Amino acid sequence: MFGLGFTEILVLGLIAFLVFEPHQFPIVVKNFIKILNELRQTFTDVKTEFYDVEVEVKKQIHQITGDIHKEVESITETKFEEKSSLETSPSNHKDPLSPLKPSSIEEKSSPKQKETKQQEQDPLEKPLKS
Repeated sequence: MFGLGFTEILVLGLIAFLVFEPHQFPIVVKNFIKILNELRQTFTDVKTEFYDVEVEVKKQIHQITGDIHKEVESITETKFEEKSSLETSPSNHKDPLSPLKPSSIEEKSSPKQKETKQQEQDPLEKPLKS
């Protein structure tokens, strides 16, 4: 039990028999066994309690981990949807100042209008006709 062999227990019993009077020895052994059983039961209860707490903590950790995993998936999915919506419909997210920029005006004008603008800018130069 406590790493004691049969001979050690026998020696302890003989010492206890000599220390206590012979008529008290059975009462002492009975009380000693009762105390050992109570200690064993207490240790078993403590082990069971620790095991129950361990199981409960593991369940909570598993639940929290699952919740975090779901949130991460949700955020990732939302970002992916936003990214794909930006890629598929860039017209929804135009630069609000783009109509005011000169490059956008030039792109919308016809070639004759471009030629006229060039003449207005450089009236001395003659346009080359190709």
